[in-house]
Amino acid sequence: MTTSKYLDTNVILRLVIKDNLEQLEEIKKLFDLAIAKKVKLYCSIMVIFETEWVLRCFYKFQKNDIVEILKNILSLKEINFDQTEILSLTLENMAKNEIGIEDNYHVAYAITNKQDFFSFDTKANKIFKELTKK
Repeated sequence: MTTSKYLDTNVILRLVIKDNLEQLEEIKKLFDLAIAKKVKLYCSIMVIFETEWVLRCFYKFQKNDIVEILKNILSLKEINFDQTEILSLTLENMAKNEIGIEDNYHVAYAITNKQDFFSFDTKANKIFKELTKK
């Protein structure tokens, strides 16, 4: 029987930072179980957002490094993420512009769902128009 486990932000951060070898070993065991199809691992959009914030504000990572780290996390086959397509577009766009992950997510959400974008944020509006040629 396969069980499900939700991974919190601190688990993802341990994978990235590797600052607690004991916890990292536990995570590796969990990933081995996922590879063996004995457990399904899940993360939400909030985990990606929190990870970005901690890497930027606490660990002082640069934006391009954060984007690459988040892309790598999102590409882990062992973890099931909500809205992978929107998150991928968010990170792709974030690498190319100056707005934050939240506004990039809003723009990516509208584009992915074929919606017009309405905001008083002039930078986000500009990026939406550039990406959709509207």
